Amino acid sequence: MNCDLIRSVERMADRIAAVLDRNVHSVWLYGSVVLDDFQLGWSDIDLLVLTCGQISEQQAQQLVGLRQAMADAEPDNLYYRSFEGIIADRDEYLSGSFSRLVYWGTSGQRITGRYRQDAFSAYELVKYGQSVYGENDRSIFPLPSGRELRAAVKQHYESIRRYAVQTDEKLYSCGWLLDIARCVYTLRNHDIIAKTQAGFWALSEHVFPDEEPLKKALQIRQDPLVYKDREDVKQWLKTLGPAVQQYADILQRELTGNLLIRKMTDRDLEPLYRLLSDPGVMRFLEPPFNRERTVSFLRKALSETPPVYAVTADSTFIGYVIYHPYEEDSIEIGWVLLPEYWGKGYASALTEQMIDQAACAGKTPVIECDPRQEITGHIARKFGFSRTESRDGLDVYRLL
Repeated sequence: MNCDLIRSVERMADRIAAVLDRNVHSVWLYGSVVLDDFQLGWSDIDLLVLTCGQISEQQAQQLVGLRQAMADAEPDNLYYRSFEGIIADRDEYLSGSFSRLVYWGTSGQRITGRYRQDAFSAYELVKYGQSVYGENDRSIFPLPSGRELRAAVKQHYESIRRYAVQTDEKLYSCGWLLDIARCVYTLRNHDIIAKTQAGFWALSEHVFPDEEPLKKALQIRQDPLVYKDREDVKQWLKTLGPAVQQYADILQRELTGNLLIRKMTDRDLEPLYRLLSDPGVMRFLEPPFNRERTVSFLRKALSETPPVYAVTADSTFIGYVIYHPYEEDSIEIGWVLLPEYWGKGYASALTEQMIDQAACAGKTPVIECDPRQEITGHIARKFGFSRTESRDGLDVYRLL
């Protein structure tokens, strides 16, 4: 953070604490500031203030207009108007039920009794949040599960489809492209990074067929004050709707993978043999199969109640999922995919589908894996599974 930004954060935290008679548990920064991606003229300063007790009506009235009052008192300081977030009682924040809180947002500020933090912000607080006043213990914040992150991506995708069909001349219009890049990164890596970093990652991975809009968005993102008043940039921003929707098409495919779980057929023999004979795929499962063992495996999959099902993406066989009774009240789920489909978010998409299917059947999903299968264990934990036991040398994860 630069010196002016640091001073502005310190002054804001001190003024808030003064209004609250120093009855402050902690003041947290998250978002672009802590991810080293803050750009004046574009970014927000995301702030969470937790108090040691309920905020009085008088304090709330003072706090709701504080950022505007500070901006008016120091018109040359452009940081004050960038602050966004909430001021709330610590216990109420952790419970999610509020009697009174102060909200500062893009569209204005208000005193309210309702607030729901998105999973992206919650994840940033747990992993990267920085305390600038009071207590410094991030462990008080619950870590969102992989399923919650994926739901947040879905919600963001729906917003893009609804609100970004047409764009205006504001810089935020090209921000949609960076948002989509970050969503794709989250789906593939089960993590959150800065929007600028996500944009460069998407270029390095060639996520989007037409990379020129993203390149230009990154150019603007790195120096927004230079570009925000240029007429050629404004005109370009107003034409971005189709590009945003094309990028959203990619996000949609990442979310769904155009994945189909179906019963296997005899036509699956060759790709199934390629899968089961691959030493890398079978490293933690069984010795690689020969053709005879693969034929036997396929015959079981063709039974009336198969233990496994084929997975296709755009009608191409990419592997299979495990979905069969485990105990009387549980179902084992899992996946085995061809190497070229690793790291693309398919495992997470399949896990979510099978969790939903198990829930519809009134069963608890269970994942078994070799302790060395770190990725499998990571995905299980991201979706809220807990390791409950070990069976025959395998870790057992249950969604409790």
